[in-house]
Amino acid sequence: MTTLAFKPWERLITDVRLVPKMLMLMIFSTVLLVGKQLWDASTFYDSLLAATQNEAIAQQHYEAYLVQVVWQTALMIVLFVALLMFAAKTMLKQTNYLSDAIKRMADKDLTVPVIMDCKDEYGDVARELERTRAQLQDIIKTQVATSQELATLTEVMTLSMSETKESSQEEFQEIDQLATAMSEMSSTVQTVADHANNASQLTEQASGQAETGQRFVQALSLR
Repeated sequence: MTTLAFKPWERLITDVRLVPKMLMLMIFSTVLLVGKQLWDASTFYDSLLAATQNEAIAQQHYEAYLVQVVWQTALMIVLFVALLMFAAKTMLKQTNYLSDAIKRMADKDLTVPVIMDCKDEYGDVARELERTRAQLQDIIKTQVATSQELATLTEVMTLSMSETKESSQEEFQEIDQLATAMSEMSSTVQTVADHANNASQLTEQASGQAETGQRFVQALSLR
């Protein structure tokens, strides 16, 4: 969105706060109203003077009319000021409400709804602000839920990895035990083989000695 810029003559309104702005408009309107009434009185005097051709009569009616105009103008000014002050107070109340709502949102407080029961431009701004607040709140809730699900998933994955690690350690221990057992069996087989080899050698020695003894006996018997 582009920056909203104002022309120099528009800044006479935009650079003034709400209450001073209403007072300025009230004074300007009052000056115009009084000027219009004085113009009408002058025109009325000229018309009377032209019609009566008597300056005294024209002056008398002019003064009476002027008094009446002054009272009417004063009454209109009082009513006008009262209406403007009432309108300014109401608009200031609406402006402060919207300002407080925006400050709460800026302070990350989205719990308070923005509800303004009116149909003017302030009400339109309040409704759009409430829609924005609700959308932001939904987005934050979704992010929180997603974060919680991610945290749960991470915890499950961590637990699964821990279980996998323990299972791997158990398998490694079993493999180590199996390797130890196979090593022991290999040692036992080697020992048995050594004993068998020794027994075979002893048997051969005994057989050789037996043959030697037999030949010795045969030699003795031949003599």
